[in-house]
Amino acid sequence: LADRQAVLAAQDADWAALATGLGLAGLPLAELEPWRAARAQWLQADAGLQEAQQALAASQQAVGDAAVQLAAALAGAGVTVEPGARFDTLLWTAGDAVDASLAAATRQATLQDQRDAATAALARQQDLAATAVAEFEDWQRHWQAAAEAAGLAGTVTVAGAESALAVMDGIDAQLRQIHDLRQSRIAGLQRELRDFAQDVAALLARLRAAPVPGLDASEAAPADQVAELAVRLAGARDQHQQAQRLRSELAASQTDAARAADRLALAQATLAPLLRQAGAVDAETLRPLISASDQRRQLQAAAASALQAVHEGGDGLGLAALQAEVAATPTEPLPLALAELATQADALRLAQDALTAALTQASAALAQIAGQDDAARAETDRQQALAAMANAAERYLTVHTAARLLKWAIDRYRETRQGPMLGRAGEVFAALTLGSFQRLTVDADSDPPALYGLRADGSRVGSAGMSEGTRDQLYLALRLAALELHLGAGQANTGHALPFIADDLFINYDDARAQAGLQALARLSELTQVIFLSHHAHLLPLVRSVFGADVNVVAL
Repeated sequence: LADRQAVLAAQDADWAALATGLGLAGLPLAELEPWRAARAQWLQADAGLQEAQQALAASQQAVGDAAVQLAAALAGAGVTVEPGARFDTLLWTAGDAVDASLAAATRQATLQDQRDAATAALARQQDLAATAVAEFEDWQRHWQAAAEAAGLAGTVTVAGAESALAVMDGIDAQLRQIHDLRQSRIAGLQRELRDFAQDVAALLARLRAAPVPGLDASEAAPADQVAELAVRLAGARDQHQQAQRLRSELAASQTDAARAADRLALAQATLAPLLRQAGAVDAETLRPLISASDQRRQLQAAAASALQAVHEGGDGLGLAALQAEVAATPTEPLPLALAELATQADALRLAQDALTAALTQASAALAQIAGQDDAARAETDRQQALAAMANAAERYLTVHTAARLLKWAIDRYRETRQGPMLGRAGEVFAALTLGSFQRLTVDADSDPPALYGLRADGSRVGSAGMSEGTRDQLYLALRLAALELHLGAGQANTGHALPFIADDLFINYDDARAQAGLQALARLSELTQVIFLSHHAHLLPLVRSVFGADVNVVAL
């Protein structure tokens, strides 16, 4: 021990001298490697800082040169630029100038197109007018020839000829109506009259064979006899219908009476226990009690409503506290406060009336705005709006594409640079789920960031969309990954690790996933002791198949 201590002291002395010579006096030998790594990182960061400063200076110089050139270009284009304006201000000014130029060019092209279209339309209308004049002259020649052939005067007008034709058409229509009336209605009436005469003759013959009481078929005229019989028939039908109605009403009344008797008996049977309970003899003595009960319910409802109003308007204070507050509040300033509130309400109503009148006047002034050049101005505004929309769409496409590329780059960086814990947890989770999930990923864009399981087809599933067993496997994978990283770092520093105790982790697992979980515990057992507690005997073959025959199984 003394020899080793001497050797160690000599080595410490040599290292102290060497460290002093290197300018690292007081640095322990064990911290040399971290110091060297930190020094390399510092040198790399310093080199990066210098490169960034050089790039920044070059960028600033380029921006300054571009600002000078852009200001000169704007001045050459007749655009007023403030001296010493910033580069972004010059960019916005240039963009506005370009937009205005594009809008003016678009408006000029639109007006030129409208002018060309109007010129072409005018030429077409002139051609149509010439053709119409020629056709009218030709029609006039044919009209004169037709009028002479018809024996009309040569000076007859088209309106006169149309009037004559209209009179002739009217006469022809009236003749057709007379013919139709004679053929249809008059002939039909004559047939009906003959049929009626035959029916009357047959009826009179039956009356002579079997006389009707009160009717003399030999003395009265046939028409009078038919009218009397019609009256008697109508009266008999009315009496029959009335008799049927009375029978129906009688049956309905009897049914209603039976139902009323049943309801009365039921009501009396229902009322009897109430009478006994109230101590009443009959319904007459029960009425005052019913009135008193209704009045009590009304008073209880009013009291409940008042208590509810006090609770809603009392800021959470109890009834006693509110009564004390009301008793302590002076009532003298209340009329003055009410008067002030009324004055404020009147002022607000006057202001509302004034604003309403101003709104009405503005609406009337807006309605009176009109003019013949409204369409042209509207078309100009539409073209300017289209030009602005085109520019906005182009800018939107550029910005949207850049945003999508930036998001893709960020996602790729996260996928390739994700932490070791997340990577290891994804491997364990993939093994526990038998490949149902490939790995784990974090959506950093959500607030808060969310953890998802990534399937083989690229679809993401959050923990809320997983089954209970899959969520248990996810939590176990995260815990095992954290423990592996912690135990790896702890053993490197101290060489000691506490045992891991698992109590029935695989309750919701089938045999295949339980075996995958045991394999994950076998990986953890290489770093620390694993004590697995379970009351499921069917897991013993799986444990022996994973850990081998040397596994220590203790039955308690």
